[in-house]
Amino acid sequence: MDSKTLQKPTALSPLKGKLPLVFLAPALKLIECVCELFVPILVSKIVDEALTEGGGHYLDAGYALGLVGIIFALAIFGFACTMLTQFVSSKVSARFGYDLRLLIFSKISSLSNAELEKHGKSKILNLTGSDALATQNGVLMFMRLLVRAPFLLVGSIIASFLLSPIGGIYVLVAFLCCAASVVVVILFTPRQYRRIQAELDSIASLGEDALVGRRLIRGFQIQEKSKERFSHTNDSYRRKALSLAKISSLTNPLTFAFANMGVLLVLFISGYNGPASMPFTVGVAIALINYLTQSLTAFLQFTRLLSSLSKAVVSKKRIDSFLSVEPSLKEGKEGSLPPSEVVFEARGVAMGFGGEAVLKDIDLTIRQGEKVGIFGTMGSGKTVLLRLLSRDYDPIEGEIRFYSRPISDYRFSLLRGQIAYTGAASGFFKGSIRDNLTLGIPCEEKQIKEALEKAAASSFVYDYPDGVGHEVAEKGSNFSGGQKQRLLLARAFLSSRPIQFYDDALSALDAKTEKRVREAIFSQEGKTILFVSQR
Repeated sequence: MDSKTLQKPTALSPLKGKLPLVFLAPALKLIECVCELFVPILVSKIVDEALTEGGGHYLDAGYALGLVGIIFALAIFGFACTMLTQFVSSKVSARFGYDLRLLIFSKISSLSNAELEKHGKSKILNLTGSDALATQNGVLMFMRLLVRAPFLLVGSIIASFLLSPIGGIYVLVAFLCCAASVVVVILFTPRQYRRIQAELDSIASLGEDALVGRRLIRGFQIQEKSKERFSHTNDSYRRKALSLAKISSLTNPLTFAFANMGVLLVLFISGYNGPASMPFTVGVAIALINYLTQSLTAFLQFTRLLSSLSKAVVSKKRIDSFLSVEPSLKEGKEGSLPPSEVVFEARGVAMGFGGEAVLKDIDLTIRQGEKVGIFGTMGSGKTVLLRLLSRDYDPIEGEIRFYSRPISDYRFSLLRGQIAYTGAASGFFKGSIRDNLTLGIPCEEKQIKEALEKAAASSFVYDYPDGVGHEVAEKGSNFSGGQKQRLLLARAFLSSRPIQFYDDALSALDAKTEKRVREAIFSQEGKTILFVSQR
């Protein structure tokens, strides 16, 4: 296994640097469990020695109060360990969830659109949501219950045997019966959860299709067909979720039943023929009941741990699968531009999808400050050419050079920091008009106003009472197609990047406005402009 494979990030990579705290929490839980296991033994000593006639310290208040004091000290110390564990585990798991979502988001940013489509955008959204949350909960439960639940179970059984071999057998049998009920959950939960997550991916995909393609659905009058398809997938998810819920719901009642049967058996044996025939003392009987109750609580926690970990393992595998996707576009190392009059140079470039070439034998040279028009019918490959020049794709044949060097030699940040891309009507974010125009770059109000004037957008922007502070809905849904295009053009005018791509960016404008804006675009001095249009 090479070093690259070893360094490949996984869903648990964000835990690096947090491992001391990850294992500190179980250690504190171990101390809490030891404190908790000693309490029933001390209670049995108080009952048998200080409160039972014939005991070694019968009616000895000092002895009884001393043991009570120890019980209180153990309770306070255990409580302090518990609170510290809860605080540490909550803080670490919350930070882990944040870092994990950031890692997934960084991976999304590193992949091309083709790779995201291949993996499934709806599935990726589920990875950042439900899968990241399940993995975060798995880490939380690992820290809180990994040691506590098993140790308390085993400790209760051992302590029961130390108090009374017969009583220990009762506790052990009750535990084994409870364990049998959990085996069902262990066997079926991971498989069912994988199926449920797959169904969630399908539901998210259908929901996205309905949102993006709602005009087509209405136009072709296939609403009923779309509803039926969604209903079928949703019903399949409901059946699988109910099946998992039924399996999981058996655990608690069966666990309570077996543990309480153990308590009843202890009480029955204790009082069957009177105190003289008891196989253990009253104090031991009380301690055994306490241990049965403790083991019941621990077992319920253990089932929660298994359930959370099984979901976390499934989600971790899904996240790992996505993180292991290798970007088809490899980033170069060059971080500066050499002096060159030629900005772009393409020789024998070809590009295609699914085995069919969209572009073939493309040769072009674009120099600094040139204004180049690219015209063609829909589907002729105009946008593909721009995406090749901005390196959203690598050509399947030929070579593209940027400032006299192969375009693949440059860092993405350098290459894309030189290019301002303006599309037809996409690229809006929830926020104000100002935020969408500047994208965080400091700009004076005068510059914003001039850009809006050039894009013929000031006429409607300043009609709003709050002007450029007006709220933009998600994806700019509160603007018309023409308004969106003019705002995107204003963003391009504000950009200080030396290379500007206009990809059918004037298609929604009327002829008069289009002419005015086009003249403003080509009048920019010192800018290298590629202008794509069907007209």
